[in-house]
Amino acid sequence: MSTEFNRYRCLYLGHLLHYAPVPLPDGRFRARVVITALEGDYTIAQRFLDLAEHGSEAEAVSQAQAEGRNWVDAQVSMARSH
Repeated sequence: MSTEFNRYRCLYLGHLLHYAPVPLPDGRFRARVVITALEGDYTIAQRFLDLAEHGSEAEAVSQAQAEGRNWVDAQVSMARSH
């Protein structure tokens, strides 16, 4: 895997979060997060969230990070309540 791909990844509550800021033609960045649910060495689910546009890559990554964690928190909370 390239260094660029690994640059914005983290493991959070059993989910791999990959923040993928997408450069836009006007110089802005669309925030995007790819959420992969893991069970051992296996991928059991994957979710892609396209979010808002931002003026900088750092802002896009920050929003993707927050939204990705919020999504995982909601899923974990729902799973625990059932």
